[in-house]
Amino acid sequence: MNKRIKRPSYVWWNFPVTDYCRSNLCMGRVYGLATEPGAKESMGGFVSNPMDKPEASKVSLFGLADYTWNINGFKSEESWKEGVKRLFPQAAEAMQVFVNHNSDQGPNGHGYRREESVEIEPVVKRVLEAAREGKVAKADTALLKKEFARMAAAAPVIRAKADNPRLIKEIGAWVDAFEQLGRAGQHAVAALEENNTRDAVTQLVQATQALAAMDGISRRHNQEGQLYRSVVKTGSRVMTPAVNELADTVSKKVFPAIAGTPALSPKPLVKGGNMDKAELFCDGDRGSFWHSGAYGEPGDWYGVDYGMPIPVRSVEVLMGRNDKDGDYVARGQLEGSRDLKTWKPLGPETSGMQVVWKAPKPVSLRAVRYRVIEPKKTDNGRAVWTAVREIAVNTPPSAMAASNVAGLEGVSVQKSDKIVRINRVMETHKMKPGEFISLQLEGPTDATWLEVNLERDDVNSWAEVELDVEGSAKPVVQKLDKQGKNFIARANQLPKGIKGMKLVNKSGKEQDIVLNMFKFDVPPSDPGTSLVSLSDRNLKTVYRADKPLDVIVPNLDNPKAVKVVVVGSAAFAIQARRGEGSWTPVGKRNAGPGASEFAIPAGTTAVRLTYKAPQPDAIINEVIFSSRK
Repeated sequence: MNKRIKRPSYVWWNFPVTDYCRSNLCMGRVYGLATEPGAKESMGGFVSNPMDKPEASKVSLFGLADYTWNINGFKSEESWKEGVKRLFPQAAEAMQVFVNHNSDQGPNGHGYRREESVEIEPVVKRVLEAAREGKVAKADTALLKKEFARMAAAAPVIRAKADNPRLIKEIGAWVDAFEQLGRAGQHAVAALEENNTRDAVTQLVQATQALAAMDGISRRHNQEGQLYRSVVKTGSRVMTPAVNELADTVSKKVFPAIAGTPALSPKPLVKGGNMDKAELFCDGDRGSFWHSGAYGEPGDWYGVDYGMPIPVRSVEVLMGRNDKDGDYVARGQLEGSRDLKTWKPLGPETSGMQVVWKAPKPVSLRAVRYRVIEPKKTDNGRAVWTAVREIAVNTPPSAMAASNVAGLEGVSVQKSDKIVRINRVMETHKMKPGEFISLQLEGPTDATWLEVNLERDDVNSWAEVELDVEGSAKPVVQKLDKQGKNFIARANQLPKGIKGMKLVNKSGKEQDIVLNMFKFDVPPSDPGTSLVSLSDRNLKTVYRADKPLDVIVPNLDNPKAVKVVVVGSAAFAIQARRGEGSWTPVGKRNAGPGASEFAIPAGTTAVRLTYKAPQPDAIINEVIFSSRK
């Protein structure tokens, strides 16, 4: 570089900045910089780009200051630990534990990663390798439990003794989540070590309860953060993945003993791309994504394998890194297989970033995949890398849009925390009589605002908006108020339980439209209250009971069930019913981690769990219909 510019370089280092990964903290050591003889003379200046959290940035800035003061004698590890001691003299040991596990940015568009959890990582690898083989490495599990205990104990010390209110304002959510991660880890390791099924389940419930608390902390910070709003990730390179894998391992081990059927845990299938992080498209999180890392070709596929045939009622494939992204398949075929050898189509060929298929009746399949017929291409004719956010089986589909207006067939949905809308298409399109534009929500929703803007001030004279409302056999026609070219309905004008809306050209004439706005404002979504988690044959997924409990779980696959097993920590009363009959009480349960059994009448088609008061941090992992006596 210096030869090109004919002077010493002025270096701007993008560290420890996190504007591209605000969910993570970069509080690790300074390393990777030149320290050899002549390095100092090769630079005319050196500056750092810190995080948006000034106090938290000081840990790394201390090391950078030390480096620029004595480049040739710089000792990275010593400088890092000395900085922690000087910055937090009353909480140095606890803060060192915290920064040990909060130094990596997580996956990001730059592909730039930093080390994290360095000292304990070899132990974690040995524990996980042994667990995958059905073994317990007791010496290593003891070391790992000790580290998780140090993590849980560090958080209250930081809060009490860091003596830096601004720091706690910046990273308080991460400190809270770190404490829960320490608790989750201790219970997950204990569950792995436990030979008694009931005791293992109890430990697993406590581990997943702490993981759910982490998710709750993250969700609240993302909605109410005092500085920049973001999700909260801690220990994300080594420790959090380890807890999740251990919980999944224990779930698979104990589920058959309490349910009489194997646990389900989908594995990714990929042809045409890098398998690294492919599990992100079957993790239940539509906010994460896997990128193929390869140009798409006909015959590539992306799918999930359950390891055994299961009743499949629906499949959704959600592609693109986000709702505005172009990294998806132009045209493909959804397929299913019972044996990974013979694949049969599930519905017709499809296009667009979202593919949804529903079976008229359950189909027994081991695996599903989306096969590329035609890859999407850029303007220069090169195929894109495919991004897959989620391949979801038997779960309610995410919000989706549709239209039969020429040129709008592939409209996509943009969803934020409080808005669901169709992405703008600013070209003019011709809408023929009877043609429609529709927006379907994820489920019945009490929307707070509806707005349509087609760049016309006369929409009310030729179009009609029909709402799909829960409990209504017919579409509900919604009256819209005119505000210029915006046509709106407020919360007090909208019915409860809206499932979607459709705008139809009711005139006898073709209309020119521009799809400028087509949206609902909705209450913030909460993935921790997805009913799917109660019957997915996976004890790692949970339903949070932090609001009054009233959930109905249908018996979809076991008509001969004689009892129901409920795994979790929440208190509840449970009722059963047959068909559309009345609810019959079958028992109660007090709060506490574990599994409880309740006898149910023959022919039970659903159970209902209720509790009038919120139960902070309490969860339900699974509701299992069993025919074992």
